[in-house]
Amino acid sequence: MNTLQNETLNQTFRLAYFLHRNRPVARQIAEAALENLETTTLRQDKRIYYAGQRTKISFTELHLLQRLVYEKSDPFERARESNSARPLRAERLLVHFIKHLVWITARRNSFYVTLGLSRLLHRYTTAETLELYNCSSKTL
Repeated sequence: MNTLQNETLNQTFRLAYFLHRNRPVARQIAEAALENLETTTLRQDKRIYYAGQRTKISFTELHLLQRLVYEKSDPFERARESNSARPLRAERLLVHFIKHLVWITARRNSFYVTLGLSRLLHRYTTAETLELYNCSSKTL
């Protein structure tokens, strides 16, 4: 395994561990995300090839891997959140909320990402959100 692959594996594991604070769970999530990376990359490339206009965000492999970690984390988070014997602290719930917000908005298009992050996380006004979106869409 080369240095780049090791670094990718480490980043994937660190993100999963940050979300769960459980090494076996983080390892399982990282492995599942890496297993699905090639398929996800091919699916995105096919979508980009056939799309007439660009409205969805195109991701690098690292970004796709991040989204896969989010996807693979979801069942573990739901199971942990439903465990009333050991309720999660507010900080953990906030991490899960922000992760979920980024995950569901990134599945849509760049407008939803801007809307979700600026309005729900930062309480920007509608005008500020539209200005931010217009600035970011010019650079795409």
